[in-house]
Amino acid sequence: MGVDINNPSNVHAWATTAIGGGIWGHGGVASDGANMFVVTGNTFNANVWSGGEAIIRLQAGPTWTGQPTDYLAPTNWQSLDAGDTDLGGVSATVIDVPGATPSQLVLALGKDRNAYLVNRNDLGGIAAPVAQANVSGTTNRGTSAVTYHTSREHILHSTTTVTRFQPTKLPPQVRLRLSARGARAKPGAVRPG
Repeated sequence: MGVDINNPSNVHAWATTAIGGGIWGHGGVASDGANMFVVTGNTFNANVWSGGEAIIRLQAGPTWTGQPTDYLAPTNWQSLDAGDTDLGGVSATVIDVPGATPSQLVLALGKDRNAYLVNRNDLGGIAAPVAQANVSGTTNRGTSAVTYHTSREHILHSTTTVTRFQPTKLPPQVRLRLSARGARAKPGAVRPG
């Protein structure tokens, strides 16, 4: 829901077009300063993808274009729906890795125990994420992370872990490995601090 600050009677909202598929995550909406990122849960009886099991990029309003650049739904979204293993188990986390390709990322932790890392400038539609990894022996639920960066380091903080990493000489393609201890890159890309 969005309220126009210049005209508070002008209220906007966004919802999936299916039954269910609500925005989950007690951490709330993530923002990169230009767009908002939300993660949706499972829908019911959807034969075609209708907004659930996805990372969604919303513009001010909130408005959603429906274009593949503005959502990522894993190719197995129907099995996630059927198993109630929501991609939307927690809030989205915005991550910047200056010098990497892609360098502007968003992370979602699904109830299917997987972390999904995507290019936040082109989420990709119904497709594989930039990186996906099983990061938990238990369901990712009720855990949200926050990231922020200073001029010297990036910090990923969840309810149980603080991970600090410092950019070093970055290769053209940074492929993050994700683990239950937080995000870390393959050797030579980003070093845990």
